[in-house]
Amino acid sequence: EVRLYLDGVLHGSRTVRGDLELWDCDAPLVLGNDPTEQLPWLGTYRRVTVLNRALSPAEVAAAFAAGPDISVESSLMAAAQNP
Repeated sequence: EVRLYLDGVLHGSRTVRGDLELWDCDAPLVLGNDPTEQLPWLGTYRRVTVLNRALSPAEVAAAFAAGPDISVESSLMAAAQNP
């Protein structure tokens, strides 16, 4: 299941079939452009995080509440210590 959160609030979800078994680990992760750099996005990212697991809704809320200047890992650790 893929979930989209905006400002810490769930805005949609859907089931996506397939897996990443054939993923090329040498392929670049590109945000706001394509690998050729021919399609630039003229915007700003405040916070982008790639994790190896899904966050719970409470973890998403804690990470958002912590703000963009604190790492997701730090905000999750703080939330776990102060439930």
